Amino acid sequence: MPKQEHFAILEQGVEKWNEWLKNDPEIIPDLSEADLSGANLTDAELFQADLTEANLKMAELARADLAGADLRNARLRGARLQHVKVGRMDIDGADLRGADLSAADLMGANLENVKADRPLFPVI
Repeated sequence: MPKQEHFAILEQGVEKWNEWLKNDPEIIPDLSEADLSGANLTDAELFQADLTEANLKMAELARADLAGADLRNARLRGARLQHVKVGRMDIDGADLRGADLSAADLMGANLENVKADRPLFPVI
């Protein structure tokens, strides 16, 4: 379950969320199992966030910083992930079917057991 304090701040909007994290950079956001389906998280600072088993179906995550985030078994069906920052992100077992990953650089991400409509990397 997500830490209620973290979830409550995110519900106030991305600007408030980013400001909160900027003021206390030691925080590691815990949004595990959170229902963020359809949420607008454009430009959200989710660096090293725990998003394991989170529901992010149809969420807008364009330009979000997901570097080091833990998205194991997260549901990202139909999510928009254009231009996300992902360095060392773990999405093992995540459901990315129908997700828009245009211009997303997935190099360094753990992609084991990911469910996707098409290959996430070009076949060489």
